[in-house]
Amino acid sequence: MEITMQESLYIYYGVFLFSICMSFIYQRNYQEKKDVKLKKGVLIFLIIAPVVLMQTLRYKVGTDYYPYEVLYREIIKGNQNVVYQKYSNEYFYVLECIISDKLVGDVWGFFFINAFIENTLVFVLLDYYKKKIDMPLAYTIFYFMFYPMFLNAERQSVAMTIVWVGIILLEKRKFIGYFILVAIAIMFHNSAIIYAGVGVIYLFDSILNYIKKYSGIFISLFIAGVLISYWYGYVIMSFILNNFSFLGKYKRYLIDDKSKISLAYIVVLLLMVPCIIYLKNIEKNEMYNKVYIIGFVLQIVLLMVSLAGQFGNRLFAYFYNVEIISIAMLKQSISKTNRKYITTSYSISAMIYFYILYFYIGNSQIFPYRMITEKFIKWH
Repeated sequence: MEITMQESLYIYYGVFLFSICMSFIYQRNYQEKKDVKLKKGVLIFLIIAPVVLMQTLRYKVGTDYYPYEVLYREIIKGNQNVVYQKYSNEYFYVLECIISDKLVGDVWGFFFINAFIENTLVFVLLDYYKKKIDMPLAYTIFYFMFYPMFLNAERQSVAMTIVWVGIILLEKRKFIGYFILVAIAIMFHNSAIIYAGVGVIYLFDSILNYIKKYSGIFISLFIAGVLISYWYGYVIMSFILNNFSFLGKYKRYLIDDKSKISLAYIVVLLLMVPCIIYLKNIEKNEMYNKVYIIGFVLQIVLLMVSLAGQFGNRLFAYFYNVEIISIAMLKQSISKTNRKYITTSYSISAMIYFYILYFYIGNSQIFPYRMITEKFIKWH
């Protein structure tokens, strides 16, 4: 029996809202000091498990589902020398496939490992901030706006959640641990190297102060960069590829696709407008950290870079944690009277965003939802 588009929408909304409700109970118990270990463990399981299950048991859901099936077979059954040469610097991805083959002998094992790592690390991130953010609102933004990427860019999504948790170490100034996590993330997907840059910027406070001092110059350079990228981005990127041969393996991310700024990304940036307006309030939050300002600035830069190549779009997603944490922190940093308006407006906006972008337009090809049982029935 096939699942219809409408039924698929109910599945996504149902799973997301259930997890969000469990996070509400979890945070309320923490605030009321009812943090009993057994009950806490059950709630953590109920927050994570339904999403992991839905992500694991899908079949042909997501633009990249089939490519990952092909890559899985290539890694498990292909020439090992070729596999080594192709993935020598992303070995943990290969290791995931090998473990999946040993455990279940199919690609859905790989999807399970990914789903478990990703959703566990997202919880770890939000749990760290739970004292001064609104967890249900954070999960609402994450699920309805950014989660569909996790059904597509499998390797990048794992790398992304690893560096998100790495931010915790960066805030505690545990730089060695942070850069170790960045190195681990790179072994899943090379694009995670951008967070090495975040760490370097964080180390040198003077860089941010310099940017603030000469903001007019940087704004002018930004506008010039947008115009140059728009007219000459492809030419510049082609020149770089022709002169640095080791970048050839990334050609399809750099220049093969026609470049454009996604309206969806602009909407994501617009979400930050209230956070910018109430920045002084957020700065008073004891969990506030400048690393999210760095992330937001880099998002703007990457949006500009997306005019020159697809990699700008891919790297943009690495900083979705900026919106998730900032918005959830905003709610806890304003008057109680305004909190209900913030919650209502952001929650409704996120659900509408999901409906229009993923259900109506069909972005990411996550509709209709199909289950692995369909594949099992076909086999037998």
